Amino acid sequence: MKKKARIQVSIDADKPLQFERRIGFPSGDIGKVTLTYDGLQRYCFTCNLISHDENTCPLLAPEERELKRKLRLENLENNERSRFPIQGSQGFTSRNPLKRAHSPTNGRHPSPSATSRYSELNREEKRRRSVSSSYPPREARVTDPHA
Repeated sequence: MKKKARIQVSIDADKPLQFERRIGFPSGDIGKVTLTYDGLQRYCFTCNLISHDENTCPLLAPEERELKRKLRLENLENNERSRFPIQGSQGFTSRNPLKRAHSPTNGRHPSPSATSRYSELNREEKRRRSVSSSYPPREARVTDPHA
């Protein structure tokens, strides 16, 4: 029995997103599914609507909006720090003691043009992945798996 499936659904953008649903099967069994949404460009974590993000949520007072913005920024910074731990005196990271440190740069830093080329290539790679993983719209059908 498969645990995951990828389906395309139509949603009412004026209603909050749902993250869990009960589903009925032709056999009469009822199950619960967890929904995740790929490719959300805008989404409000406060009211679950996709018509705006938290920066413009009408349910939040300006002070609450600013507090949530600061919390998101702190979470982002903490996530970045945990992805790239500070190296110890031997150049080894605590995550992988067998991994060797990079060669010292002797005070040199990558040139701005090299850094911007890397960023541009990275953006292009992300674009390529998002285009290749998108599916054309299809009509959703429910079929009896026991037929």
